[in-house]
Amino acid sequence: MTLCIGFATAHFALLASDTRTFRPAIDDLEESRPLGPVESDDERKLCRLTSGWFASGPELGWAREAYRAVAAVDVRDWPTFSRVLSDEARARIAELDDKEPERAAFVRRRTMTLLVRPSVEDGFRVDVRDWAGDCLMRGLGPWGTRGFFPREIPREEQNSLLEGAQAALDDHRRFHGQRFGVYVAVAVAAAFFAEVYRRCGPTGSIGPRIEIGTLSQGETGELRQERLGPVEASTLTHSAVVEELLTEDLCSAS
Repeated sequence: MTLCIGFATAHFALLASDTRTFRPAIDDLEESRPLGPVESDDERKLCRLTSGWFASGPELGWAREAYRAVAAVDVRDWPTFSRVLSDEARARIAELDDKEPERAAFVRRRTMTLLVRPSVEDGFRVDVRDWAGDCLMRGLGPWGTRGFFPREIPREEQNSLLEGAQAALDDHRRFHGQRFGVYVAVAVAAAFFAEVYRRCGPTGSIGPRIEIGTLSQGETGELRQERLGPVEASTLTHSAVVEELLTEDLCSAS
C-alpha cells in the first residue's frame, strides 16, 4: 500500500510518499485481506527522475519496474517520457495476462502513478497516470493538489483531506514565490501524512514516516531538485526544522 500526495504551483512542486511495507508485500488480490506484520517503515518509494519525482502504487513490484523504464529519460521531454512509460507498461501487462491474469486485473484496477515535473506552459505540474501511463485527471489544469490513499480512508474523507491541504497552501500563497514557500508546502504535506497516520492507526497501512521530493527554481533560474527523509512526519511542524532537513539530492533513487 502507498500513500502519495503532490502539490504544484507556478514556483515549486512537491511529491511525498509514505515509507511503510508489510510482510508479505501487499500486492494481494483480496483487497479486504487483513494486513500482515509491518516489515519496514523505511522503504523508499519516492523515485528521483531527471528533472522530476515519481511514485506509484499500491503494488511496489509494478512501481519499481515502471521507474526502471523511465529513470534515464528526462521528464522535460514529455512525449518521449510518456511513450516509454506506456510502452513498457503495455508489454509487462501482456506478460501478466498470460502468466498471472488475476494480478494483471489488480494492476489495471488499482495502479496509480503520481509525478511532478516542470510544466511546458509555466511553472510546475502534477500528473496522475493509470497503469498504462494514460492520464487519469484531464481538464484540471497544471496546478493544484493530487493524491491517492490507503484503503482505510473512505472516499469522502479523502476529498476532505485533499481540500484541506489545498486550502492550507492557499492560505500561504503570498510565500509561493519565495524559498519559504517550499518549506510551507513540506509542512503542509507532513501535517497531511500525520493526520492520515492517526486515522489509520499505528498498525494500519500507513506508517509514521514520510519522504518528500521538491522542485523549485534556484536564484539564477536553475532547477533545484531536493529530497527530505525518510523522517517522522510529525516532526516537520516548523519551517526552521524543514530548512535544516531539506538537502540537495545528489544520488539517484532506486
